[in-house]
Amino acid sequence: MFQKYNEMDDFYKRTNYHMHTTYTDGKNTPEEMLQKCIECGYTSIAFTDHARSNSDYLPHYFKEINELSCRYNFKILKGIEARISDFDGTISYPKHEKSNIDIIIASVHRISINDKLFYIKEFTPKTAFEIETYLALNAIKKRECNVIGHSGGMSIEAFDEFPLENFEQIIKLCAENDTAFEINYRYHKNFIHKLMPLLKKYNPYVTFGTDSHDKESLK
Repeated sequence: MFQKYNEMDDFYKRTNYHMHTTYTDGKNTPEEMLQKCIECGYTSIAFTDHARSNSDYLPHYFKEINELSCRYNFKILKGIEARISDFDGTISYPKHEKSNIDIIIASVHRISINDKLFYIKEFTPKTAFEIETYLALNAIKKRECNVIGHSGGMSIEAFDEFPLENFEQIIKLCAENDTAFEINYRYHKNFIHKLMPLLKKYNPYVTFGTDSHDKESLK
């Protein structure tokens, strides 16, 4: 399903495996997003709306994705984005739906400490970098996902930086565990030139995603 970084072809480079719809916090319906993706020239996409352990929308969501894929004769993968919910690397999503999901993205969003949620910006940069890296590494080791989403993204959003050595730890472990490293255009657009040598060195599986929440941000 995914390709190694050093083996990517042009067809795969036109995939978009991270976007959101009106099923969660997106502004456009799956069909509206699909129509825009076709217009943009994507070869394959995934809808990856947010999921938690108590999310009950997935059966209808997957049914609509299958119907759209057939109607438009276009490859659409069924995905979710799940928050890394604790320091053990556990991700929160309905486990009974696992067999129906093609892409499970594990991402750092807010940080849970003693049943309270904190934004990365509430920590010092050094602590934030360490926390975000630690959560990503443990999620990879937990093997509950097949993609690590927007690595360093919360730190980049808060502080406009994320250390290269921390990226390297995540990319290396992705390669060792056959977990795809997501190149996320929303967060990584100013870091891609720094990531390329590391991706070439370790050659993990990769995915591409715009993390779009509306059709206008699709490119």
